[in-house]
Amino acid sequence: MRSAVLLAVLLVVGVAACDSAADALSPREVRELTVARARWNGSPLRNAYSYETRMSCFCPSEVGRWHRVRVVNGTIADVRTEDGTAVPALQWTWYPTVDSLFAILVREPDEYVQDVSARYDQTHGYPLEISITARPGIADGGVTYFTRGLQPLP
Repeated sequence: MRSAVLLAVLLVVGVAACDSAADALSPREVRELTVARARWNGSPLRNAYSYETRMSCFCPSEVGRWHRVRVVNGTIADVRTEDGTAVPALQWTWYPTVDSLFAILVREPDEYVQDVSARYDQTHGYPLEISITARPGIADGGVTYFTRGLQPLP
């Protein structure tokens, strides 16, 4: 049963990645994404976890600092700064869930993106780093997402 589910996940993710990210991801990167997504989908932490994230971009300065994001059933339940200060719920959309990081990797290519690359956690498959490079001449268009410290929620 587990192998049938894994095969289905690999097919769905592989087809989605090939159809939507073909211009930005190489065939090797599509394979790595497919394996990482299957690991994540099979992870016991997937439905209740916390992790730290930050972004490097031309964005509000707050997102450039590490924040701990708590996720329950695919929805952000809490975001806190490194010192434990609660982030207002209106700003939670600035912080991705692991599933939304995967969605970034398989999004429709556009005329602004030149390249997408990623590194993944070997145990749980979640993206540790996603770098999106904008095409030349597009000012402030790139972004890098960093994640670390995935933990189960009690």
